[in-house]
Amino acid sequence: MWSEIADLIKLNPAWSLVITILGTLLVWLYKEFKVMLAKEFNDKVAILQNKLEVYGRLEAAVVNLSLIYCIPSVNATRIMADNSKYPLSCHYRMREVN
Repeated sequence: MWSEIADLIKLNPAWSLVITILGTLLVWLYKEFKVMLAKEFNDKVAILQNKLEVYGRLEAAVVNLSLIYCIPSVNATRIMADNSKYPLSCHYRMREVN
């Protein structure tokens, strides 16, 4: 088999050179595009991670809203005696994170 390949190269040295150059070029292009695609993928992942981090911070800020205290309204005593709804005016503030 190797002798046949050597004979082919001896008979067509120009075509062997062209095939070698084309093969080398194809391998180089494959490696370059592989690196480019990997970089593009990593950039997309970084953008998604950034969005998730921002969304997580937003969720944490919403969760940190806590009900601090509720003050019964003026007529609450009369309504509580009737066992009906209890109207409360509630005040919210951000809870400090340690």
